Amino acid sequence: MFFTSSVNESPTREFVAAQGLEALTAVELTAQGVSTAGSSSIPLGLVLNDCAKDDDVTIQLEGGGHWLVGESVAAGDFLSCGESGLAVKATSGNFIFAQALKGADANSAAQVQIVRAGKA
Repeated sequence: MFFTSSVNESPTREFVAAQGLEALTAVELTAQGVSTAGSSSIPLGLVLNDCAKDDDVTIQLEGGGHWLVGESVAAGDFLSCGESGLAVKATSGNFIFAQALKGADANSAAQVQIVRAGKA
């Protein structure tokens, strides 16, 4: 039975940045590379480091991580992508990408679990 791991074993992958990207925001995959996800996006993953256009950037695809929030969230909230790749509380019709594991105030990083749960 699996209880815990002392090392974050979340899968990551490098992509080319189609634009400058900010760490801990959500991205979507395009023909040009990864771009900041918006409110109508189904995110690919979370950016682990700031980068400039055409740089290689590491994207977290699954597992537990951190996501900048655009509004206050509480532990247990299901999260969707809002503007600028920031997390917002999922509302009806939005794609649930993650669940908050701890609460966080707006414009700070929430500890999340990527769940890809489909539409709320």
